[in-house]
Amino acid sequence: MSTMGRAGQAPMVVVDGVRKAFHGVTVLDGISFEVAAGDVVAFIGSSGSGKTTLLRCIDLLEPIDAGRIVVAGEAMGWHQQPDGRWVRDSERELARKRQHLSMVAQGFHLFSHMTALENVMEGPLTVKRLPLPRARQLAQELLAKVGLADKAHARPSKLSGGQQQRVAIARALAMGPEVMLFDEPTSALDPELAGEVLATMRQLAAEGHTMLVVTHELAFAREVADVVLMFHEGRIVEQGPPQEIFTRPAHEATRRFLARVTGGVPQPTGSS
Repeated sequence: MSTMGRAGQAPMVVVDGVRKAFHGVTVLDGISFEVAAGDVVAFIGSSGSGKTTLLRCIDLLEPIDAGRIVVAGEAMGWHQQPDGRWVRDSERELARKRQHLSMVAQGFHLFSHMTALENVMEGPLTVKRLPLPRARQLAQELLAKVGLADKAHARPSKLSGGQQQRVAIARALAMGPEVMLFDEPTSALDPELAGEVLATMRQLAAEGHTMLVVTHELAFAREVADVVLMFHEGRIVEQGPPQEIFTRPAHEATRRFLARVTGGVPQPTGSS
């Protein structure tokens, strides 16, 4: 297994030999890597190469066929019995372990009948059982953090796509996850609105959040990621620092992908 953890630290995420197939078609073929706490890891590669499926496996939305996934020191989807046997987690145990993670998906998935504030409060109230005043205070703080304090009482229909995605990020942060998962969070947005979301993600990275990001925003990946993983046909064919991957790609699949997507070496994006 390749190691990205920092010396002397237990990795925050371990993915070891993970395999997954749908209807006999392999979509993840022995994926292995480690992520240190505070690192930002960008998953790049063509559509259908397994990036989103891996995020869903990490988030316990899809069971894996082989291998193991460990987050914050806990095996995801399995636990060991006193007699040494490994058995699948119950739904209650899956729900508890899923709290190590928060996912921000392509779609915003906000509750249309709730205000932005109520959307952010919902998880802390119903899952973490926070008292109402504390949940409200937390939601207000997080909306301010993503630049939407003035939109607290707006419903999703009154918000732009970029604003809705920033509410979704605030909602994810409200659960206090150790790891944040982003699945193409800007794919449904035009460039100006995407910039709003990317600026928020830059802020989270600067604050030391552990982030796994599926993205085609290669300039963002080059600027913010600590490590880039290149996926091709269900495998990681190349991994390393962004400067290395984007300027000296070693694998032919990476070279073809970069040429097709960027026409050359991606340049850093602006901060707005």
